[in-house]
Amino acid sequence: MPLGLDREGHISDYSGTDEIFRKHGNLVVGQHFPSPGKPTQIVEAGYLANGWIRVRHEDFDALRDILKKIGQMVQVRAA
Repeated sequence: MPLGLDREGHISDYSGTDEIFRKHGNLVVGQHFPSPGKPTQIVEAGYLANGWIRVRHEDFDALRDILKKIGQMVQVRAA
């Protein structure tokens, strides 16, 4: 699940990650969060360039709901 980027610049922090990891951390099988201070990537770098979370669940409907929550809650903040 790619994460939403609020603007171009340098990554300052992430919002929504604490709640996602608290509620669904046991389902996370991969993640990439560039360190704060790293420049954001251009659109052409791909939609996974500025952060992503990979989640696994045996129930498709439950997985879809979790991914929807991630997409709504987790944001990459840039300055």
